[in-house]
Amino acid sequence: MNELDRARIDCRFIEKCRLANRTAVTSLNTQGSEKWNSCSFFLPGVLLLDRGEQSSDFLSFRSDHLRLFRAVPLPVKITRRLKTPFFSRDHNMSQSKILVTLRIPGTWSNPLELFEGIPADCELKPDLLIMADGSQFEVNIREADDQFVSIFASSSRREPTAAEKDAIENYTVQVCLTGPGGSEENATALMRAASAILHAGGSGVFIDNCGLAFGATTWREMAETPGPESLSFAFVNIITSRTETYTVGLHVLGLPDLQMRPDEIGDDGSVMIEMIQYISSGEKKIGNGHIIADLNGPRFRVSAVQDNKIPKHSPMHNPWGRLRLTSIKEISERN
Repeated sequence: MNELDRARIDCRFIEKCRLANRTAVTSLNTQGSEKWNSCSFFLPGVLLLDRGEQSSDFLSFRSDHLRLFRAVPLPVKITRRLKTPFFSRDHNMSQSKILVTLRIPGTWSNPLELFEGIPADCELKPDLLIMADGSQFEVNIREADDQFVSIFASSSRREPTAAEKDAIENYTVQVCLTGPGGSEENATALMRAASAILHAGGSGVFIDNCGLAFGATTWREMAETPGPESLSFAFVNIITSRTETYTVGLHVLGLPDLQMRPDEIGDDGSVMIEMIQYISSGEKKIGNGHIIADLNGPRFRVSAVQDNKIPKHSPMHNPWGRLRLTSIKEISERN
């Protein structure tokens, strides 16, 4: 790449950062190479997912498929900051428009390192990633802050490698990819898009829409074997309280979230995992009034409820609502 091409990249990148982020997040040093400066990090959800160290509320799910987190209210100072939307464009969710944002931390010292590391069959522009199949994803660059590292660590479904951990702890910027969700095909495309940034030196992936994080190695493994199991592992979180257990993130796949009583999710969450994989497989659609049964007979009755736990402006909100699964045994005992 000659000096003219480099200058063009630098100028376009600076302009993009100024316009999209509305803050001077880049500056030029005396040699003319680009540096990253500071900007704010906005937590997109309505709750912090606390691992609950040594807490009875924390469970490691079977085969490390899912982890169950204790939900705690956001601090007041974070709640106030959430009034500022993360996206530069309208991200009010509807059934026809699900936007998914993936944050990818990296230790790039300047944009050129990022641009040159992108796979040859992809094209990275200052505001756009174009994949080999023509699919496009919005790109925003956000500077390192004092919150992201701890949030990433507490949200990791699997422990990143030592090298990934070190890189995440010392990251310089987040590359934020935003693209359409709402279907298995779109979710698969998002996984591949993130893999392109990981190829360029990204250390991991944090998903705004479910509050889960993965090291680069785990993410690549999932992207290489896309399907209902990998996608639900990547995009579907599970939250528990004393009275209920529910999923967050199934809207990324175009599905309603699930809700169950904590005493009905099975040992190590096995029943909840089974239900997530069942609905994700798309073998048979389930909805309000349906009965889920197996060879031993009826197991759950399905009732549809609205997603009133998460505000509509949040990327975690599910416009398709939730399906409450009530055990037939519980219904019989009531009657």
